Amino acid sequence: MPDSSGNKSGIGWIKFGNLGTPPLGGSSNATINMSTGAVSGWARACAGTTGGDCVSASRTDGWDGWIELAGTNHATGDLTGNGG
Repeated sequence: MPDSSGNKSGIGWIKFGNLGTPPLGGSSNATINMSTGAVSGWARACAGTTGGDCVSASRTDGWDGWIELAGTNHATGDLTGNGG
């Protein structure tokens, strides 16, 4: 829903586990390594699914709601410098 300036303030619920199979495969559960601070896995905007439940089929308009939490194309705050 747009705020008073017309900007969208959110995309709804975000879920961090038990999401199905993410676009690049692997585990969909978001994790954090408490020793290194590394964040990995996936989150999903539930509005990216046809049922709005984060587990039904992806929408067909090109937006599926998947959010990658780590990887080689991400800036890092991780103490190891590996992203996330």
